[in-house]
Amino acid sequence: MKRRLLILILLGLAAAGCATKRPLGVAPTPLDVVAPTPDEIHTSIDRGVAYLLASQLSDGSWGRSHARRMGIDTQLSSRADFEMATTALAVQSLIEVGAVDTPEGLAAVERGEAWILKHLPGYRYALDREMFNIWGHAYAIEAILTILEHRPMTDERRAEWGTLVDLQIRLLVAYESSRGGWGYYINHPVKRPPDHWALSFMTASVLITLHEAQEAGFDVPRGTVATGLRALQISRGPDGGFSYSINYLPEHSTGPNRGAGAMARTHACSLAMRLWGDPLITDDVFTNWLNRFIARIGWIDMERKKPWAHTGEYRTAGYYYYYGMYYAARVLEHLPEDDQPFYKDQLARLLVDRQDGDGTWWDFPLYDYFQGYGTALAIMSLQRCLPAEAPAPPPPVHDHAMAPSPVAADGTDDDTEHLPSVPVDPTP
Repeated sequence: MKRRLLILILLGLAAAGCATKRPLGVAPTPLDVVAPTPDEIHTSIDRGVAYLLASQLSDGSWGRSHARRMGIDTQLSSRADFEMATTALAVQSLIEVGAVDTPEGLAAVERGEAWILKHLPGYRYALDREMFNIWGHAYAIEAILTILEHRPMTDERRAEWGTLVDLQIRLLVAYESSRGGWGYYINHPVKRPPDHWALSFMTASVLITLHEAQEAGFDVPRGTVATGLRALQISRGPDGGFSYSINYLPEHSTGPNRGAGAMARTHACSLAMRLWGDPLITDDVFTNWLNRFIARIGWIDMERKKPWAHTGEYRTAGYYYYYGMYYAARVLEHLPEDDQPFYKDQLARLLVDRQDGDGTWWDFPLYDYFQGYGTALAIMSLQRCLPAEAPAPPPPVHDHAMAPSPVAADGTDDDTEHLPSVPVDPTP
């Protein structure tokens, strides 16, 4: 307890110098685009939904085939973590975009819910030096909150889901670094709490999830939020961008932490600080980084779909791509209504233009999970880009001939395009 209090004090002192307004710099102005019509956006979403419905495994999950053997090395990855996070995102996305209004969509969500109910109670940190399970806990909470808000619910089932949310919150509290924040590489696996260098974007995602849980009435420990938030504040640079990892002396001048290297993770980080009441994150901060992200998207476009990570001048990685889009779209919900249409049009244009012929979006080859999580993030982003006055579309008629056939739970079927097997160094 004394150690945690000392850490809070030290983090507070370190962040005190950051708690002043800084010049954001002049952001580039995005070029004008021809905005997709609401019908185009709905069609794009529907094609993504068709893929998710057709690619769901027979046990209700998404993406458990490892036939491609690429992305993070098999000896280092915790596959159950990617499976939990991808399945949670798929279920959440299908509910958010209204796929449950069709018989196929409803059946897919029910199978996904059943899979989560079966596997989440025993889901834990499994490996010695990687904590990718943090993604699974965080996105499982978001999926369950969406289920509780939008799905029919008996008192018994509501209590069952609520118990699972409470459990995931307790696990996130237990897995927070002793230095504050959350990350996925551990220095000393036997220490409790874990001693690892936290990551700004993972910390941001967890803090956003915990805020949603608190807003839904769940108990979130204030101390956990305080240490996570202070750690995130320390990683914020003079221009408002966030360093990759959370260090006591952030190296904001290095390639991956400069503007173009930080722009895809900054939306989530800024949003987390804003939700937890940090006055530094104004609307100008949001729009400044949205402008940078849209105008300079080419810096991370160059790494999209590449089977390696952290290369090029800014050492970016493809897996930031649709993650960045998703949290950029969530930032829009916190801007004044008059400012939203411009950014909705810009993000929608990027997303619609990058959808593949099979209805998917993907950014980084990670076994068979990448099309599932990429498509889920993209359709939730597009849903947020619809004009406020856009009427709801009629229930879609899915053309399953355009999507891959359903995949067996053992992952034996794989008829998407062949991708090269290239080992990836997962270190930043």
